[in-house]
Amino acid sequence: MHPNATYTGQRTISRDDVWGIQRLYEPPPVDTTTASPASKIKTKLVPRGKIVNFRCGNRASRVPPKVSWYKDGELLSSSVPGYISMKNHELRIVANEFNEGQYTCRILRQGTIITANSWIIRLKPEELSS
Repeated sequence: MHPNATYTGQRTISRDDVWGIQRLYEPPPVDTTTASPASKIKTKLVPRGKIVNFRCGNRASRVPPKVSWYKDGELLSSSVPGYISMKNHELRIVANEFNEGQYTCRILRQGTIITANSWIIRLKPEELSS
């Protein structure tokens, strides 16, 4: 890798750097699955760097349903170290410019969508110090 490719003079880049570059410059993969529209969309205004937690559904279920997470209508297939963590019914996001957007949780039981919840994450404007 050319030292100026990351604007830091580094000759190596991390997996997070590769993910960010791919997210910004590669076309999104074609996904035929889309999130169903949620009945209520909640907006959260959070400071940069804060960890935001979402929980989808109810943990007290005999048969665990299939939970899918979407960002801006695009299926989140796996966690991204340092940015997004998905575990069962929970989603954790580190608030930054790349993670702003609409997150939707969809619960599927026996082939039927039983619930869909959405949240919009926006960064709080940083206050200018005088």
